[in-house]
Amino acid sequence: MEKLQNMPFNSKIVGAENVYYCWETKYSQARKMSGPPCICIASYVTLPKNYHFHRIAFSDPQEFSKEKFNRIIYSFFFIPVEDLDNAMDIIKDILAVWG
Repeated sequence: MEKLQNMPFNSKIVGAENVYYCWETKYSQARKMSGPPCICIASYVTLPKNYHFHRIAFSDPQEFSKEKFNRIIYSFFFIPVEDLDNAMDIIKDILAVWG
């Protein structure tokens, strides 16, 4: 089990007002990730490599990656947050661009 906190950020998501550095992991590796609750995003890709967000939630990373999705998931993004209120503000900012 790999802890997200021990890994360097490897991606970023641009919201309407801020840029959020995060961890991106492929679907096959996501169940091996552990960490505190964070913003979890399931994404799929269409050609030519355009990301689309399928589901976004404040959740435990491991539990989120075990959910059933009605799409083929390409990767997961995990954004660290301080608390639920902070998470809701970030989700609103991201959805203003990606929603």
